Amino acid sequence: MIKGRRGLLKNLRVSIPPDRTIIWFHAASLGEFEQGRPVIETWKASRSDDFILLTFFSSSGYEMCKDYEYADYVCYLPFDFPIQIKKFIQIAHPRLVVLIKYEFWPNLLLKLQKHKTPVFLISALFRSEQHFFKWYGFFFRRLLRVFDLIFVQNEESKSLLEDIGIVKVQLAGDTRVDRVLDISEKNESIEGIEEFKGESFVLLAGSSWEPEEEMIDKLLRRLDEKQSERALKIILAPHDIGEEHLKRIEIQFSDRLIRYSEWINSSGNQAVYSVLLIDQIGLLSRLYKYADLAFIGGGFGRGLHNVLEPAAYGIPVIFGPDFSKFTEAKELVRIGGSKTITSSEEFEEIVLKYMYDNKKLSNDGAVSRGYVENSKGATGLIASRLMENV
Repeated sequence: MIKGRRGLLKNLRVSIPPDRTIIWFHAASLGEFEQGRPVIETWKASRSDDFILLTFFSSSGYEMCKDYEYADYVCYLPFDFPIQIKKFIQIAHPRLVVLIKYEFWPNLLLKLQKHKTPVFLISALFRSEQHFFKWYGFFFRRLLRVFDLIFVQNEESKSLLEDIGIVKVQLAGDTRVDRVLDISEKNESIEGIEEFKGESFVLLAGSSWEPEEEMIDKLLRRLDEKQSERALKIILAPHDIGEEHLKRIEIQFSDRLIRYSEWINSSGNQAVYSVLLIDQIGLLSRLYKYADLAFIGGGFGRGLHNVLEPAAYGIPVIFGPDFSKFTEAKELVRIGGSKTITSSEEFEEIVLKYMYDNKKLSNDGAVSRGYVENSKGATGLIASRLMENV
């Protein structure tokens, strides 16, 4: 992060055109960017002459998105020191600034206020335990008043803000919904996956961690013991695709597993493999097309990953018990499109139920898809309101 910021202001100075309308989007990291991405792309489609400046705080976000085609310039946000922030704003001279979800840098916000630059917060989520809502939260509440408008994802966030006197708030929903629907409706194929699936029931483990991988291993061993009548195949897309982690998974699943990079180049007896290990990035959101059931990682303490992606394809979703901070997960559990588990035994019971009950599989999948369909529209609403200020 320090390396990446070397020469930041110098590079910015030669990259920002003095005569263009600069629209500045800022995301902390990759997850926040994914929530802002639909708005950026809608903006560029509507106002192609505007210059899109995209900044990141973290190196993971920057490295993944530095070549993003819809941004005219991508760089780091300076660390929140007054002089650095002041110079950055002067060079960038943004007409409008959009912060995504959780970014509340004091010097940045106060300098933007001083420059009388319109600044908006989109895809925001608030919880009662945050500093803003505590007796000592005066300074943090002051930062919220800098925003010209805060777009929130749910009614709870809107009510919390209104209770502390923040009234420039609009309920908009989650922009990721529009993104995942767009991906699912493109229905793009991935080489070799249809051949791996065959006629089997496919469980896709998305962004898995060790707890999910261990449960899947136990499930396969139990099905071997039971001599299950229906074939189950696993597409395993781990969160960490570093070589060390991939090798650990290979040892765990032994000769029943093949890497995706090997599978697409293999000409041997492919029928022996029941686990396909995804060792490339950028495939997951399209892989759900081939799944009958999804098992999403992070629900055992790592932070739950994206459950909207599988739901958009109309399949039921399973995840661990740690999902209370995720609005869409809570709602999917409430309406029956998702199931939460705490043990390998529960996991096995739910998977088997879906494998042998096609009606339940279809009905719960339809509930998932319905939730996503009913939640769309945030991108258009936010983009149109933002453009009113340019």
